[in-house]
Amino acid sequence: MIAMGDVAPNFSIDAVDGRRITLSDYADGYVLVAFLRYAGCPWCNLAVHRLAVEQPLLKDSKCEVVAFVQSASEDIESNILNRHKLVPKFPIIADPGMAVYKEYGVKPSVPRGLKHMISNVPSWLQSVYKEGYKQTAVDGSLFLAPATFLIAPGDQRVVNVDYDSDLYDHDTFTKVYDAMARHAIYG
Repeated sequence: MIAMGDVAPNFSIDAVDGRRITLSDYADGYVLVAFLRYAGCPWCNLAVHRLAVEQPLLKDSKCEVVAFVQSASEDIESNILNRHKLVPKFPIIADPGMAVYKEYGVKPSVPRGLKHMISNVPSWLQSVYKEGYKQTAVDGSLFLAPATFLIAPGDQRVVNVDYDSDLYDHDTFTKVYDAMARHAIYG
């Protein structure tokens, strides 16, 4: 697992939209790297929606977003990009083999996955009934809890890590903004 202060593993991979995304290209600002489950997951669709809503504020703080989904590109297009009213402007990367997930220590865990599902039932209900992100094909692990890594500019050290990230909760983003502020002040 990656800890705060570790240098983030670099990656260079194509996003669903064809852009080549290389972590080291983001060295001039912060980058929030999010690892989600699979494209048909209601929670993950809600997380993508929240990231799309939050992206302009993050960008104002000189922070970009990169999201990984453990589904094939065509599943991400049909189950995420074609279903969202607010289409995400950040890159979404298909990683069905979970190669980059493994580099970051993000892996399925039955206890962590069940805890995440049980504690986030209200978000699931919001996702399905209010936002309309109904469950589609399960093409990834049900027991992967979303994980986020805030990576600092320059040396690209991890300044905030959460292996059980609740991207539907305001406090998650408060922690990200606080980590950026702490890093800007104290380095």
